[in-house]
Amino acid sequence: MTNNDDKLKSIGKRTPYIMPADLFGRMQKQVMRRIDGIEKARQARKRRQALVIRLSVAATAIAASVSLVVLLRLGNINGSGDDGMRQANSTAVDKAYENLSQQERENLLADYKNDIYMSLQ
Repeated sequence: MTNNDDKLKSIGKRTPYIMPADLFGRMQKQVMRRIDGIEKARQARKRRQALVIRLSVAATAIAASVSLVVLLRLGNINGSGDDGMRQANSTAVDKAYENLSQQERENLLADYKNDIYMSLQ
């Protein structure tokens, strides 16, 4: 051990490591460059997301418009739109009402008269 102690004493208290003079300046520049790169990437990602959202809203609006036009065209072709549908529903209701017995018709009329919401119409 004495041999190692002698070597340590010969070194003394000085440090053999030397730090370059501009180490902290270079480190600060590198960190700022990386932060700028991260920030630019984040802004580019936000722009891409905004573009995707805008394009999807536009595509949805276009699809809805085309669907509406097609539905309006088909409604006009198939018998003046809602009138044909109402006529079909009223005939189905009339047929169902004709199939009811007299007692069932009276019960239906009584239910209609007692129903608060139906009497408001």
